[in-house]
Amino acid sequence: MYTAFRRHIPIIAVLIGAAGLLACSPRIEVRGNSLSATKLAQVKPGADTREDIQKLLGTPSTIGTFNSHTWYYFSERTSKVAFFDPDVLERQVVAIHFDKSGVVKEVRRYSKEDGREIDPVDRATQTPTPSYSLLEQLFGNATVFAR
Repeated sequence: MYTAFRRHIPIIAVLIGAAGLLACSPRIEVRGNSLSATKLAQVKPGADTREDIQKLLGTPSTIGTFNSHTWYYFSERTSKVAFFDPDVLERQVVAIHFDKSGVVKEVRRYSKEDGREIDPVDRATQTPTPSYSLLEQLFGNATVFAR
């Protein structure tokens, strides 16, 4: 039985090595609504309405927070290896601006190169909270029941 197992050791080693190599190969992921250039070329500013755009391009990824007259379509293609952070290969944002009557006013395309890195503020708002000891926290509510 031991000799039969020894005969299969090279095969097992090759299978483990192949599994290790497959685990390290990059995985491509596509997220969002990737709009083709031909579909975007069909959008006619001054003629198409919101309903026309929704039929042609689908539901937007989001609508402007402070201005509901702008629809955004986001798409992103990333490459991820094992547990490392993904690398952005391609990013596209399409902003469609409507006038007050709901007709397309302008179409803008943004790519990965148009993006900017920002440094988030790491400050925290201090709240005035009293500090209680462990016993005060455990037995603090006991006085409410004793009344």
